[in-house]
Amino acid sequence: MSRFAILKQIMLQHRYRLVVTYVLFSLEMVGNLLRPLFLGIAINDLLKGSYRGLILLCGVHLVWLIIGTIRHRLDTRTYSAIYTSLVTKFLSRRYNKADVSKLSAHSTLAREFVDFLEFDLVYVMEAIFSIVG
Repeated sequence: MSRFAILKQIMLQHRYRLVVTYVLFSLEMVGNLLRPLFLGIAINDLLKGSYRGLILLCGVHLVWLIIGTIRHRLDTRTYSAIYTSLVTKFLSRRYNKADVSKLSAHSTLAREFVDFLEFDLVYVMEAIFSIVG
């Protein structure tokens, strides 16, 4: 088995949940970037004496909050499932008493990998959206 076969298998096992998580994050970032546009529309409509833009702004903000809440709930479950899968794979192997430190190191590296997916990759995506936006 190659070095990255376990990681590939885990990523393939959770690919749909990861895709949904990152799509929801992208929608959340697009909503965040479009907020000034809807704020401008609301101000213009208020100057004209209409509340249509303000209602639209509230609706868009509510949808943005709902998407963010769903994403946070889903990505917590997704990354916990990935970490559990990785550690379970490591624990299912046969280890000697001398390999306890190796098992500990593998579980720590699994946590670091999941943290990368959960935080660092999201920061990179957020930076890309901010630069493009």
